[in-house]
Amino acid sequence: MSVTLDLKSILLMLMIIAIIVLVVYLIIMVSKLLKTLDHANCILEDVENVSCGVSGTVSDISEAVKGNKNVITVAASAVKVASAFKSLVGSNEDDDLK
Repeated sequence: MSVTLDLKSILLMLMIIAIIVLVVYLIIMVSKLLKTLDHANCILEDVENVSCGVSGTVSDISEAVKGNKNVITVAASAVKVASAFKSLVGSNEDDDLK
């Protein structure tokens, strides 16, 4: 019993193996990309919350300067923004520790 392999069949087998390895690699990379996109979406949602709070505070401060709002209301909104920013920074530090 003898097995005969010509160059054409050897190259074909090598190409099939390379394609299989490439497909596996692409599947792994796509799964990592999806995890990265989920993390980016969480970050963008947090940024949106903080920016909404900051814009509200800025408008409150400008209205207080004009005399249209109570200073206590402005201070309360500034504290809310500061606490939101602190929780955002604290949650990022907790994620970095993991």
